[in-house]
Amino acid sequence: MDIKTNTNDENDISNIHKDVKKSKKMKGVEILNKIKSNIDENTEYTFDDIKKILSNIYKKPVKKSSVVKREPSAYNIFMKEEITKLRQDNPNTEYKDLMKLVADKWNEQKRTQ
Repeated sequence: MDIKTNTNDENDISNIHKDVKKSKKMKGVEILNKIKSNIDENTEYTFDDIKKILSNIYKKPVKKSSVVKREPSAYNIFMKEEITKLRQDNPNTEYKDLMKLVADKWNEQKRTQ
């Protein structure tokens, strides 16, 4: 495996080392196994490529939040329906102008109720 290096390699390595200290701790065997699974022995890597691989190894897995999506409000439903209608009638009108028209319709509708 050939590795291309930059002149600032020592600074980059010390910065990576500082970042690694802040993140999760791993045993050397774990690190080597993860590096081996992410590197192809027949590919040439730049130092930046290696930094990316190392940072991916140390990234903490992102947990997907179990946020429950709210039902759309009457306003949201009205906006969606009216924008669709206006867009079909006026395909060249800018979106912000359509939004103004629909907002005006919504306000008129609220006043009449």
